[in-house]
Amino acid sequence: MLNVQEYFAALQAVFDTVKESAWQEEYTTDRAKLERNFKLYLEDKDWNKLVSFFMPYAEHFLLKFEELKEAFGDGKLIKSPSVAELEDAINGLVYTLYGLNEKDVDVIEDFLRRF
Repeated sequence: MLNVQEYFAALQAVFDTVKESAWQEEYTTDRAKLERNFKLYLEDKDWNKLVSFFMPYAEHFLLKFEELKEAFGDGKLIKSPSVAELEDAINGLVYTLYGLNEKDVDVIEDFLRRF
């Protein structure tokens, strides 16, 4: 049977290393840090072999983290809508609910802009 607990411990070490590098805005994996983190979670392993095996995964995760940072600069993956965006969404639902055509919507929007 596979030792699932050790696999997850190894992945935790990888994610800890990635998190530490990302916080420092260093988008390369430090072998020594990865080995140090493996030693926190696992006992008596072939550290060099383990680090060599997981290095490409850590590098891949860091690359993806950097891409997420570029796409969502502030770190928020889900943006909260502004009040204006919420008003527009609600108005759109109301217009649909009442079956208003484009001309009716234009009249209402024109009225709302004045106030």
